[in-house]
Amino acid sequence: MRQTALLFVIAVVGTAANAQFTLRPQIGIENPVTKISYNDLASFAPITQFQPQIGLHADYKFKSGFGPFIGLSSSRTAVNYNFNDPATGMTAYTATMSKMQLALQAGLQYSSKPVFLNLHAIKGNCGSENRSGMRAGCCHSSSSCSRSKTNIPEKSMAKRDSWTISLQPSAGISYIPSSRPTLSEKSPGYVYNAGNMKTAIVTGMSFEFAKNKTKFLTVSFNYFKGLGNDETTFNASSASASKTVSTTLSSKVSGWNASVGIPISFARSSASKNKRHHSGYGEQYRIRCQSVRKI
Repeated sequence: MRQTALLFVIAVVGTAANAQFTLRPQIGIENPVTKISYNDLASFAPITQFQPQIGLHADYKFKSGFGPFIGLSSSRTAVNYNFNDPATGMTAYTATMSKMQLALQAGLQYSSKPVFLNLHAIKGNCGSENRSGMRAGCCHSSSSCSRSKTNIPEKSMAKRDSWTISLQPSAGISYIPSSRPTLSEKSPGYVYNAGNMKTAIVTGMSFEFAKNKTKFLTVSFNYFKGLGNDETTFNASSASASKTVSTTLSSKVSGWNASVGIPISFARSSASKNKRHHSGYGEQYRIRCQSVRKI
């Protein structure tokens, strides 16, 4: 049992050593659509809720590409639906967006391997990332070795201009710690807080742009759908109907948002390890080329 626990701890520590933490402040737009159903009739959207949005996203990526994420963002999905007479509340009403709230997100995200956007960056030679498949041809003759030396400045220019893009699909849950009542009386009428859901499903896709392995910009698109229908039923007297009227209100909310952010990465530096690896490979490469020339 102790050996199993020890192996588990070693595996977790080894995985975390290859992980990368990224913090991303972002700004964008949000377009929630809150629909209201009055007495089980067809639902309708009383107002347009297109608005700006700010947020903060943080993710922890393991070597496999998967990892958890958490986020904070502004949200104004709820709508204040005001009416005076329950009998005419579907036609005689005023609607306004509720106050700004803070939404919390958490879920799982996957980051794909970077894909080069320019052709110069993928033209490999002896010094490129795919040199394992080409080094045999490079040192096949002394002339190829000399050509590889003359191409060093060109390869350096290609590396300086290497732009890549990574795809980051994600799925999770959004939570709004709201304590507002579903229905409240406000003289001379009533206020129904439509779209007052606390939880929602969130799915999205992000496109992370990097230059020379340095993350530059992230563009994100997300879709969300509230869980529940926020239904309430009450009895109240109606001035127009001259009797007590039973009224049922329900609502649902869904929508999308888009944002741009600047990723800030924190990872353990492996420059010394890479330097040792490349220096050892370069020494073998020079010895092999020299032996070919002597022949």
